[in-house]
Amino acid sequence: MAEASDSEMGSPENEALISAAQNPSSSDSDSDSDVGEAEELLRIQTLESEVSSDPSKYDAHVEYIKCLRKLGEIEKLREAREAMSALHPLTPLMWQEWARDELTARPEAFLEIEKLYEKGVFDYLSVPLWCDYLNFVQEHDPAVRECSSEGILKARNLFERALTAAGLHVAEGSKIWEVYREFEQAILLTIDENDNEAKEKQVQRIRNIFHRQLSVPLANMRSTLLAFKAWEVEQGNVLDVNSSSMDGISSHVASAYEKAMDMYDARAHLEEQIVRQDISDSERHQQFLHPSDGLGGVCLRGLSAYTLYHRYTPSQSKLAFQGLILIGKRWLLLSFSMEFGLAIEVADHALLKDLNYLNFEQSSGDPARVQILYERAITEFPVSRDLWLDYTQYLDKTLKVANVVRDVYSRAVKNCPGLESFGFSTCFPWNVHVLLRERFQQYVLLDHCYL
Repeated sequence: MAEASDSEMGSPENEALISAAQNPSSSDSDSDSDVGEAEELLRIQTLESEVSSDPSKYDAHVEYIKCLRKLGEIEKLREAREAMSALHPLTPLMWQEWARDELTARPEAFLEIEKLYEKGVFDYLSVPLWCDYLNFVQEHDPAVRECSSEGILKARNLFERALTAAGLHVAEGSKIWEVYREFEQAILLTIDENDNEAKEKQVQRIRNIFHRQLSVPLANMRSTLLAFKAWEVEQGNVLDVNSSSMDGISSHVASAYEKAMDMYDARAHLEEQIVRQDISDSERHQQFLHPSDGLGGVCLRGLSAYTLYHRYTPSQSKLAFQGLILIGKRWLLLSFSMEFGLAIEVADHALLKDLNYLNFEQSSGDPARVQILYERAITEFPVSRDLWLDYTQYLDKTLKVANVVRDVYSRAVKNCPGLESFGFSTCFPWNVHVLLRERFQQYVLLDHCYL
């Protein structure tokens, strides 16, 4: 057998073989990496084909975007996100990721990224998304960053929009107020020391924001009070910064704070239920919803009836449907299963009122608080048709502001595909999607009448 020449032994192919023999673990690692990348590319091709053939598949869009983001395919990732957002609402986290990815890839594209944040806060209520948006504008809008009069006005309008959208969010709303205060305190530092009038005006502006926040029932109100007192001491006022007493604070602020504390205490147990992580989604969903006397008189406990029924299989002998039906003035708990048939029992209406948050807020009579709670609920359960129906019916009866109600209906239609896709056209006498779309069109026509 002829021996290999020195030139043959020194060829790149042979050197690679020798290196692999000497370092088997490195060769195995490279091989595993190649296999993993090949599998990922195949997975992307499969998902791309799936969303192209059936764009209505929400989960396929989500998985496709995750895979593209993992590989850093920014151009294809942008196209995939745009395609999905044209058909489906994106979660707040998906909007956050999109905006951050675009900022990393194109830091100069301020206007395009600003539009992404606008679309995101329209889809769902999210305090973290609003905070990202506010910080983005402060850091990347030249006019805001340079504290020009135009930039300051723009930032203040955006902060006020954020407060309207999320400032009443009991659990997280304080984050919006804090970012607003920090912005105004930063403005104060830019004012000339000798301009006493401008400084006093800005100090009063910050004080008013504190006063407004202290009048709203929010989590961590005591911390806000202590921060307010510490700030007042910085302005030369004498207050006990280590105490929650109201000594030295004007009577109207103290009264508003105490009222807000009472309101928070009345809601604390309800807040605990909807933010708990040790309960199922259906149990948390139940904490939001209240018995409805609307369409069919049915308010579902847990997930929607058609979702429960759709997931039911003949091999299961478990509860397939459970709901509340109003007969006269009494609530009846209706249960249906293939094994046990139909069962009806009386439910304590007073207890039901005490146990769910939406009913509590409606009885309190503040539409703004009711609306923000609905927004929190649909962020948690975006495809709950009974929740969207309940929300839109409430707005029809209570708010009656055409452009606001129209926007909610447009989001409801986007979140709720037709029930036919679930096979329930024969199970229920109404179609939620058609109903929502008809109402949406009515508000669009009404809106045009006032143009």
